Amino acid sequence: MSRLRFTLLSLFVLIALGILIGLGSWQLQRLHWKEALIETIDAGLAAEPRPLPAQPDADMEFQRFTVTGHYLHNLERHVYRSGPRGAVGYHVLTPFEAEDGRLFFINRGWIAEGLKDPSRRLEGQLEGIQQLEGVLRFSQEKPRWGTGYLGDVEANIFYLFWPLELGQTIDLDVEPYYLAADDSPNPGGWPQGGVTQVNLPNNHLQYALTWYGLGMTLIGVYLVVAYRRFKA
Repeated sequence: MSRLRFTLLSLFVLIALGILIGLGSWQLQRLHWKEALIETIDAGLAAEPRPLPAQPDADMEFQRFTVTGHYLHNLERHVYRSGPRGAVGYHVLTPFEAEDGRLFFINRGWIAEGLKDPSRRLEGQLEGIQQLEGVLRFSQEKPRWGTGYLGDVEANIFYLFWPLELGQTIDLDVEPYYLAADDSPNPGGWPQGGVTQVNLPNNHLQYALTWYGLGMTLIGVYLVVAYRRFKA
């Protein structure tokens, strides 16, 4: 190998090594951020619930709050989601009018597909003033493959937890958040609350080790090439 080719190879290895180390270090930073986020969420879910403030912000997401008001059952929205053992069903998002006049959705929980018609679960359609406990969510999910639209308004079947857009389908000016009800049983057993699941993937250490490993491999290959060149 000529001196020029070896110099170019050395330059390429140096640049590539810098990129690999940078990617590994970035994943370590992401690891620390994700661990802190998971710790914050766990602490929020474990803390005692408190009254929902007048203007909750995104930093309060995954914290538990209490609200008092009444449901607008005739305007409930159904968001398609699978349930236990992959059963077909929906999350019931019902508009809730708080005592201070605010309107926002309550994710009351999951129902099986055969219970989409509210008349089949009248026991669970709680009337009058209710005091509820739920987890604050500011969900603005990205559309999944094949569900790039909100849903079918006429059929009342939706695919995304978008509070503002769901409110528009029933001409309600709702808040940009919703509360996911806790697992307190509803009369008749439906909807089944406590649907909030926090499963944040945390593979950043694995990714960091992969990038660093590729860097070590690159160094090893380069040393072998350099050894053969100078030996020759």
